[in-house]
Amino acid sequence: MERRNDMNLLLDFYGGLLNDSSMKMCSMYYGEDMTLAEIAELMGVTRQAVHGVVRRTEDKLLNYESKLHLIDKSRKIRREINAVTQSLERVEASTETKQALAQAIESLGRIEWIEE
Repeated sequence: MERRNDMNLLLDFYGGLLNDSSMKMCSMYYGEDMTLAEIAELMGVTRQAVHGVVRRTEDKLLNYESKLHLIDKSRKIRREINAVTQSLERVEASTETKQALAQAIESLGRIEWIEE
């Protein structure tokens, strides 16, 4: 199950770098949990062809991440956002600063949303 989640995450980050058929086959295989045979039938190719595309695409996606580290960076940013948010939520604020703290926490939430 973890492999499937990892590959879906890689597709989310780097799928735009793939050609349409590779993206479609991998989305069906990892995202929709379809078998190679089901994908082959829908795409009008052999099961072996789908298998080859999926394996080559996996290699490409892993290579992209090994060079660009976008997923790793995103996870680090998310951890830091959570740490800052938790720290701000623990602050005993005066009436004057409560609004500023609330706005800061809201801004961190928007940054986290952008990351997704």
